[in-house]
Amino acid sequence: PVSAQEMAPPGPEPALEALVAEALAQNPDVRALGEALDSARARPEQAKALPDPMVSVLYVNDGWSPSLGEMPMTTLGLMGSQALPWPGKRDLRERIAVRDADVLAERLERERLTVAAGVRRAFWGLVLARDTLALLREQEAVATEAEGVARARYAVGQGAQQDVLRAQVEITRF
Repeated sequence: PVSAQEMAPPGPEPALEALVAEALAQNPDVRALGEALDSARARPEQAKALPDPMVSVLYVNDGWSPSLGEMPMTTLGLMGSQALPWPGKRDLRERIAVRDADVLAERLERERLTVAAGVRRAFWGLVLARDTLALLREQEAVATEAEGVARARYAVGQGAQQDVLRAQVEITRF
């Protein structure tokens, strides 16, 4: 009895890994998502920050020329303001921004896996096509040899013309 041999999984192909790395580095979708993720990771600090303070200068002139202090309604004022959101709103904005960055990280990882799978599929499809072509060439050589044998047998009267024609049809198929 013959027992089945266990096949070891194929080792990493250096050419395939180089192709995957190049595809990941050059793919515009992966690069765009990577840059979007970098910007999204900077947003939580911005979302948590207080709004910018505002400073304004107010000048009211009640006369014709710009003269301050000659008319009773002439005023000059300086005003500053700072918006203070309700407690907990800034932390909530920060958590939302962190979640958005996490979503982008997952999208980036999914895109990387999609690109890598596409490259691997194409690589192994190419390997299969090359192996199939080599097998077809080998079978064509065998069919050519069989046609030669059938032709030789027919020439000496030991074979039928049908065998020669069948071998020629096989060669034509290849």
